[in-house]
Amino acid sequence: MFGKFRSLLAGAVIAVVGNLVGVAGAHASELDDILSRGTLRVGMFAGTLPYGQLETNGTWSGYDPEVAKLISDALGVKLEIVQVDPPSRVPVLVTGKVDLVVSVLGVTTERLKQIAFSRPYSSLDVVLVAAKGTKLTSYDDLKAIRTAVVRSASHAQLVEKIAPAGSSILSFDDDFAQVQAVANGQADALASSPDVVDKLLKARPDFDPEIKLTLHRQFNAIGVKRGNDDLLRYVNSVLAYYTLSQPVLPDLQKKYFGKPFENLPQF
Repeated sequence: MFGKFRSLLAGAVIAVVGNLVGVAGAHASELDDILSRGTLRVGMFAGTLPYGQLETNGTWSGYDPEVAKLISDALGVKLEIVQVDPPSRVPVLVTGKVDLVVSVLGVTTERLKQIAFSRPYSSLDVVLVAAKGTKLTSYDDLKAIRTAVVRSASHAQLVEKIAPAGSSILSFDDDFAQVQAVANGQADALASSPDVVDKLLKARPDFDPEIKLTLHRQFNAIGVKRGNDDLLRYVNSVLAYYTLSQPVLPDLQKKYFGKPFENLPQF
């Protein structure tokens, strides 16, 4: 059934794009390029399980790699995962080094000025985590502590907005460096998703962390280069099909997160 859907969907999109090219005289679309190349290049960040992790044997595991594989399989092309870090997720897409970014990429107004987004396929709560003895009951308390964030992550922009003047906000390249900063005493708190608590405990078993404040709910979507409307429509069609017609995405969500995501906005 999946093979039949893949063929029908690919054929329909190619037909539509072909008509548009015939009418407007435009060059081949990004979707045509992917089909001709036989490879879908997807930017992905490693080390953020349950979302995505690069194993020692070179394979990828997690929710994001499986979602990317659904899209490449539907296209009938090979999946090529390009490892990126949080700050480079948008630039590699804008410069055309990847076709899509499937990497816990939160939808923000700033990013919408640079790239397009698919319908959300996951969500997470952005929280402030610190040791139980750390006083952090309001944003004003940020001024008295050092808070670690991941550079260019949506939560970094949020913390910089809500923190009072004079607060110490320390930026790091990825989750691992952020967690290590708290573990070795370089920072007192960090902003991220609740799963970082597990990472913190592994890095420092004697640490007694707790979620102090919930900042907001982040909706994650697949990044697409602006102007690649046919590719964006295709991605949205695949996500919709595997959510509504075949419950593959809800099953994956249950596998990695314990239950399907609820109330994801559709746009």
